[in-house]
Amino acid sequence: MKFFFEARLCILVGTLLAIAFTASFPWPPQRTHDLAAFMSFSDCLDCGLGHVSNALIATPLYHILKHLMVTPGLYALGSLAVFMICASIFVVLVKFSGTPDQRPYLTKLSLAFLVMVGVVQILGFPFVDGLRELGFGVDFLHPSLSSRTFLSLAFLICSFCILKGKYISAALAIAAGSIAHPTNGIVLTLIVLMTPIYLIFILKERLKVKTLLAIVCICFLGIIPILMKLVSLSEIFRESSYLSIASADYIAALYRDEIDDFSAVYQLLVHPNLLLLKLAFCLSPIGLLVFHGEKVAHYRSLLRLIPLIVLPFLFFFAVALIELTYAKFGVFEFIMEKIINSQVGCRVVKYAGLPAVFIWFALILFYMDSLVKRGGIWKSLTSKMIAVNSLIYISIIILSLVAVLFVDYKNPYNYTRLVLNKNSEKNYVTEGRAVYYKALLNAGYSYDRVNEQFLFDCQTGPIYRSRPDASNSEASELYKNLSIDKLHSMLDIEFFDLFDDLKERQHIIGEIQASVPSGVGIITPPYFNCFREFLPQYDVYFQEHDDGNFMLGAKQVYGAFLNRMINLNIEYSEIPTQSSGLNIDIIRRNWLKLSENDYSSIKNGEPKFRYVLTEASHYLNLEVIVKSDAWVLYRIQ
Repeated sequence: MKFFFEARLCILVGTLLAIAFTASFPWPPQRTHDLAAFMSFSDCLDCGLGHVSNALIATPLYHILKHLMVTPGLYALGSLAVFMICASIFVVLVKFSGTPDQRPYLTKLSLAFLVMVGVVQILGFPFVDGLRELGFGVDFLHPSLSSRTFLSLAFLICSFCILKGKYISAALAIAAGSIAHPTNGIVLTLIVLMTPIYLIFILKERLKVKTLLAIVCICFLGIIPILMKLVSLSEIFRESSYLSIASADYIAALYRDEIDDFSAVYQLLVHPNLLLLKLAFCLSPIGLLVFHGEKVAHYRSLLRLIPLIVLPFLFFFAVALIELTYAKFGVFEFIMEKIINSQVGCRVVKYAGLPAVFIWFALILFYMDSLVKRGGIWKSLTSKMIAVNSLIYISIIILSLVAVLFVDYKNPYNYTRLVLNKNSEKNYVTEGRAVYYKALLNAGYSYDRVNEQFLFDCQTGPIYRSRPDASNSEASELYKNLSIDKLHSMLDIEFFDLFDDLKERQHIIGEIQASVPSGVGIITPPYFNCFREFLPQYDVYFQEHDDGNFMLGAKQVYGAFLNRMINLNIEYSEIPTQSSGLNIDIIRRNWLKLSENDYSSIKNGEPKFRYVLTEASHYLNLEVIVKSDAWVLYRIQ
């Protein structure tokens, strides 16, 4: 009877989760991930620099899921399927993390947790990113399906295997995750490789030499793809006009433009509350576990998880110390470069909460048992089960209330139409990123909501009506010290109304596709996002935000793009920092100062680039191919 009740409860929660997922707005693939999947259809070393750089983020997983990633209906269905699979695995792992007597309680507690995940799904952004800020993985139990989803799942499974003493299985799990997302995976692999040291010298476990060798060999298999990619960088960029760059210049440039993606010091200074939240969620259960000791079931087994939780934070603070030392004394240059490449300073702590979850559930049951022993209303195990069941029912009531208040009841129907779209042969390969937004509109989602998603994916950074007549550094400090309201009042609203609109973007994309042969190079304003994703069959010259992110991967990528940045007068050393909020505005002002001679020089150096797209107000003495109220497309003489 208990089994059938548990099975019915699992089916109920699974149904509620599926409804919550389909009732929320379906996310398209993350920007640049769509182009990475596009590049997985063929080896394209003779493609443009932007395409080749984008392809560096394409892992072996993209070759497996490439058709799913580029087809709107398949991606929506795949996102739901992976979400439900992750939820099911989560329940199973939590259930079997405890003793046989604990498993019914753990099952219901994990189901109650998943119902609250359903609440978050309905509320959408920014609530849907809340689990990430607890250290609960990246894109795990999240509407956005990406390679990081699989890495998060792999690390959760790895944590469970270590909890159970299945160390070779743990190595297999993290190796699979590293293949899915090598950048974060290589650091998590290092953490797993360091765990046996803790097991042997702190917990006094006896591990056989052959077991240790097997762990090392299996983990190494997981990082082979990224090692091969790093070795082949010179070959990949052999056709590019690569500039030799000193490591110090590379580090300085990336600090100015991409500091939020790798710097531990930046996270400490700018987002201390989020860091404290992760520390509290991840480290508190360790303190409570050690405090209660053997009273907690599976105490010795739970202690095995400590390095998986603590080492990401030790890496984080070690990176912060290295950054400060480098800034003060100029040492550790090689290490600093690798910190930028791996992004260990801020990414890996987002996974530390996954192993901590097992300790949290064990502690919750321990406290419930303690209340039972005290008597009162907790005097019997039946009362304990009633309490656990009550948690599920309360969470379901909360989900129902949130659904009534926030759900558009047409969404499940729209989602079904999206998945069953008869035009599924239309995909990213043939139409670019526009295909996702078209599919959403055709499925019945409102234009305003689809346009909101387009802005979330592709919105231009801050553009201001005017800027202070001061040096870059002074302007940065001035803008940094302005209130948010004051800064917002200085935005050029007319610019955003004119350019940041899905219809306007679709219109100019259609004009380009009708007027310019595919495969041709186009110079687009570098301060706009998503042109390369909307035009995968064309070679877009430089797209600052995304190409800046690719530069994090290796100094060679920065060297390959630097000449293009110089041609557009947007070297990072010459413009305000990203954190100032001025860099996009200055990039635009520098762009609008370029003349037809500048573009002719670019074409002379790279004959493939025969067209330039710019704002309609940007007059150039070139042949006009297309012109609208917002845009003008010129042919370079």
